[in-house]
Amino acid sequence: MLTTRWRKGEPQLGLSALGGRLRFEALVQAGSALGTATDRLDAVYAGNGAAAEYKKVRAKGKVVVVRRSDEVPPQERAEAAAAAGAKALIVVNDGVGPLMEYVGESAVPVATVHRDAGRTLVAMAKAGILTLTAKQTEYTPFVYDLTREYPGQVPDRALVYKPTKGDLARIDARYYSATDGGLAEGYRSDFTLSPSFNLPEAEWHPGTRTEWVTPGQVWREFHTQGVDGPLPWSMVSGDNTYAKGSTTRLDWFAPATRPGQSESFGVYNSRWQNYMTWNVQAWASASDNMRLGGYLPWGETPTHLQVFQGDKLIDDNPNGGDMQWQEVPAGNLPYRAVLDAERPGDVFRLSTRTHTEWTFMSASVDSDFFEPFSVLNLDYKLESDLHGDVKANATQQIALKPVSMNLGTVPGTVSKVKLDVSYDDGATWQKVTLAKGAGGYWKGSFRTAKKPGGFLSVRASAEKDSGFSVKNEIIRAYGLR
Repeated sequence: MLTTRWRKGEPQLGLSALGGRLRFEALVQAGSALGTATDRLDAVYAGNGAAAEYKKVRAKGKVVVVRRSDEVPPQERAEAAAAAGAKALIVVNDGVGPLMEYVGESAVPVATVHRDAGRTLVAMAKAGILTLTAKQTEYTPFVYDLTREYPGQVPDRALVYKPTKGDLARIDARYYSATDGGLAEGYRSDFTLSPSFNLPEAEWHPGTRTEWVTPGQVWREFHTQGVDGPLPWSMVSGDNTYAKGSTTRLDWFAPATRPGQSESFGVYNSRWQNYMTWNVQAWASASDNMRLGGYLPWGETPTHLQVFQGDKLIDDNPNGGDMQWQEVPAGNLPYRAVLDAERPGDVFRLSTRTHTEWTFMSASVDSDFFEPFSVLNLDYKLESDLHGDVKANATQQIALKPVSMNLGTVPGTVSKVKLDVSYDDGATWQKVTLAKGAGGYWKGSFRTAKKPGGFLSVRASAEKDSGFSVKNEIIRAYGLR
């Protein structure tokens, strides 16, 4: 199998001249400063970029073009350009292909161009006739994730892929952040071949992004918030494909965060003969289209799992949300898992405390491997802004959907769904009447508290007539604006 793979977005540093008729593909270097701005700048040539070269040119406020050389280390080139007052540094490669070097914590944008294209760039800079439009884009507003596969053969045609919009699938991605916003990262991996190769790319949450993908391809993606802090919060999807010509909304880090499970983690709620494994991710958000698993660094926030067979406690994990290889009685018997989790409100603001209980049936499994079993979970749908806030003193429409936590099916028919809301962190609760609607959702409406600036907590449950149920209590599930 041969797979060709492209990830395309807005260039981090776009370089053009002559009104856009001449363009140079630039590769921003690791460690380089980068912002969001468009400047029209004169270019000068500074040889190999050593500090001595700047005695011959006036670089202040200009783009400096240099040739890469082993004589001048990357960080030294960047420091010399910054000291001379350059607005940007463009390094022309002296070898084959693209060039990526770590330039230290550069104070100016540093990018490289291909050796062949660089000849024109150097010649024009030397002649003093080059004015460049430099467009910096720190976080791309769109992404193309594209693949082509060549199974069982050496490709018999050029490795070129020129899809139209109609050939692709569109994703309208929404990245929520309960705080004022911050640095994040993420990537979408193709899984024709496993393991898949990826390099996380910088993002800023909250925000929205239009994303185009090759249809029919198996994709798995992840995003992490708080990458520059002590409590990074990661969200990982299960495996998904998207149909040609379709448009899908994907919500990441949406409010009403509660425990969930993603098959990306490899270890599932599963049973092998008379041994059971339980594994959920405590900080997952609901999604119509993805099984999401969300987690924080192990041991850094209070997390406590207890698993019962009937009334008997069979496992107690005071530090996590998993139970591994626990021996259980033979036969088809009732079980209950209880998970409590907390995280600091000054860091995350919303979903600061959750309490979840699952009841389920599990029988002995005659297999050579652990076989996944399904349990009931709840998805929440309440439209909020990208900070997870809903309007105070307003009528809100909410929908709950009992779902399987994994790709399987929970036996039985939903017999009951309940919902209460609270505006005092669970000290008192108000009932919300729900009615069964289309698509498996149970819908209701309620009036939010009059005063903005507070929080909306939810307490919900769903039951099936087969002995399966789930209960969620999410303190500060949403904010009030």
